[in-house]
Amino acid sequence: MIEPTFRPAGIDDAELGADLMTAAYPEFGVDPVLTRYRWEHPRKGWTLGRFIAEMSGKPIAFVHWMHGPPEQDPQRHCEVGVALDQASLDAELLTHLWRWATDQAAAGGSRMLEAYAAEDEPEVLEALSIVGYERDRLEKVWELDLERHGATLVSEAEAARKDAAGAGYELTTVAAWDAPAKFEGLHALDSLTRKDIPTTFPVLPETFENFMERLRSPDRPHDRWWVAVSDGKPVAM
Repeated sequence: MIEPTFRPAGIDDAELGADLMTAAYPEFGVDPVLTRYRWEHPRKGWTLGRFIAEMSGKPIAFVHWMHGPPEQDPQRHCEVGVALDQASLDAELLTHLWRWATDQAAAGGSRMLEAYAAEDEPEVLEALSIVGYERDRLEKVWELDLERHGATLVSEAEAARKDAAGAGYELTTVAAWDAPAKFEGLHALDSLTRKDIPTTFPVLPETFENFMERLRSPDRPHDRWWVAVSDGKPVAM
């Protein structure tokens, strides 16, 4: 096998990185505008590596790793990712990419590495097993048929809105909700409810600055971000 070369990926590689991630798993397309925004606004104190893998000068994969501040996570749990264009899919090459990414993350001091793969990616699952990863947990992805269930959902939503109002809760959007320090309140709510998400990795705190950057992200229109308010305070979103 001819081994690929790796070069650091800069901000101007965001579109290429998004294209490679899409080419690796077309069922989940990655938006280049959103990718660039996220690259331009990294989480404070986090350490990351982004690389473009090339073969004969042609980009074939996007490789990355990232971990939070060591003082918040002594084990430095690290997320590792490899997105190999399906046009270049080869079991030996894929294993090589995962091993390289794993070694890079481990060299940075991380003690526990985390990788993701879909159940319909047998080559990725096999490569992860060869490199030494073990299955830790499963996620289920659901699809909602709005053509079939839309009318029922609209009716149920209206009934739920009346029930909530009767119990003293106002359902509104971030854009429509006018309150002092509303973003600080949403940040506090987000920090609290994140702890309810089942996970085997630590949920590290997010600074208010990073929260606001996420809130301004192109995929977060404020007129579609719903909140439940009680006595002037956000209680759900």
